[in-house]
Amino acid sequence: MTTQKTALVYGSTGQLGSYLVDLLHEKDYIVYGHEGHFNDIDWEGSLFQSILKENRPDEVYNFAAKMYAPDSWKDPMEYWKVNGTMVLSMLDIIQQHCPETKFFLAGSAEVFDKGSVMQWEDTNRLPDSPYGLAKMMAMEAVRIYREQKGLRACTGIFFNAESPRRKKTFFAQKVAQEVVRLKNGFGTNGFTPIVLGRLDARRDWGWAPEYAEVAWKMMQQDSFESFEDYVIGTGETHTCREFVAEALMAAGLPDVEKNFETYVDYDKTFSPVGNCMRAMPDKAKRRLGWQAQYKFKDVVRMLVESALEEHKAQPREESIAGLTQTTK
Repeated sequence: MTTQKTALVYGSTGQLGSYLVDLLHEKDYIVYGHEGHFNDIDWEGSLFQSILKENRPDEVYNFAAKMYAPDSWKDPMEYWKVNGTMVLSMLDIIQQHCPETKFFLAGSAEVFDKGSVMQWEDTNRLPDSPYGLAKMMAMEAVRIYREQKGLRACTGIFFNAESPRRKKTFFAQKVAQEVVRLKNGFGTNGFTPIVLGRLDARRDWGWAPEYAEVAWKMMQQDSFESFEDYVIGTGETHTCREFVAEALMAAGLPDVEKNFETYVDYDKTFSPVGNCMRAMPDKAKRRLGWQAQYKFKDVVRMLVESALEEHKAQPREESIAGLTQTTK
């Protein structure tokens, strides 16, 4: 008789966490979700400890984090606490009270040196924001507790994961929403271009449900020796300008290359950023049998299609004001 597995998911209502919860339900898990409202979390760990001891889950997934890297400069200690020391506390509680429980951390490619062009598991760590610094600390905590305390713990080092469930403050979602606005206003007196900056940065855009799937795959290893950290991405990189052009074409706007300057205006207050992020997920393919099925063009198309459906269901009268680029 097979025992039904149990999982505790922190950040269960966020983008990746919600897709993981859907997947776990499909696989007949008992799922305990925690929304990850940071003001309500007991940072000393007593709440997590009581949940862990009461339910003794087979697997704990931590997707709870403060996500917007530029904002981490406004409150670096809060990002350090939420994205860094909370993970250390969770690992220590698991080690003390439930060492048989497996632990997954949603990591970030923001820990890498962006001058490295391509990034894999051993690429030099060189975060350039308090967000990236906190994420690096959390990753190192996972590694130390795995190597020194024998926990079956691992980090998925995620590159840009996109879906309609991601907040519209992020670049890909903003662009999808704005190209639909352009499509609806094209040829009218109310037509105004998208305002963007920094279109030379290169990113690796993937499909979030696939990344939730590989998080689960990483946790299905049985032996301690099988637990490792993995870079998760598509292996493709494209500029932000390419993303915008592809979105404009997906929305059906005419002569995108010819009319690009009509569709897009530039905010001169944003200086160019020429860094490049490109995952090298070879280890995930080799050891987990996982590779991204949806690549750049698929991701852009699906985001735009979702935005078109959303606008059909709930017509918007106003455009998104003050659109500027964020790249993670």
